[in-house]
This record gives sequence, C-alpha cells and structure tokens, in this order.
Amino acid sequence: MPTPAVYKRFDELPFPTQESGLSAQDYSTWPTLAAQDLLPKLINDLEPPAFSLSNPLTELHARATKILDGRIVRMSGSGSTLFTLYDTRDEAETNAARLRLTLGVNVQTVELAPDGAK
Repeated sequence: MPTPAVYKRFDELPFPTQESGLSAQDYSTWPTLAAQDLLPKLINDLEPPAFSLSNPLTELHARATKILDGRIVRMSGSGSTLFTLYDTRDEAETNAARLRLTLGVNVQTVELAPDGAK
C-alpha cells in the first residue's frame, strides 16, 4: 500500500472514540502472553484506511482469517504485510503452509530473538 495514500485516508476517516483501556503497566506483561492473548491487544490504526483503499488487501485479510479458523490476522505498518502470531515454530510452519497452498501467496515465518540477543 502506498503510505501517503493510507495516511491521507486515515486523516479523512472519523477518529475512533473508543479508548483502548491500556496503561503503561499493561505493556510490561505483553512479552509473557501467549500469542492468542497478545493478538487482540495489537491494534493498528492504519488498518481501516488501508482496507478502505484496497479491496484485494481486504479480501486477502478476510481469506487468511478464514483459512486460519478465525485467528486474528493483523496488518503491519501502512500495509506492507499481514501477520499473525504463534507460540511454536510447528504451529507457525503448519499454518504458513496452509496459507501458501490455499492463497498462493508468499508466506514467511520468522522467530523473534530471545531477550538479550544481539
């Protein structure tokens, strides 16, 4: 997605009035959460404008969510990628293969570096 267009659309949309209800204390627990518990907390305010600008992106997001049995799929940045999280490499690889086969798109799995890694 072209970043300037997404931000322009963001400025055109009504600003969400709903508070996230998160405090600074909440963030400190995030690294300890299971993927299914962390995913609902990850919010990208650029998803609505990006999805409103691109039917293919919206459809890809919906299809990926359906293939992954309703698992939350998020967008990074202004629309460079879609992602989800898993707690194990096996889960990630299995579901990446499902997406590759079903959607025919490039799917990568990445593993976060452990705390303290450089």
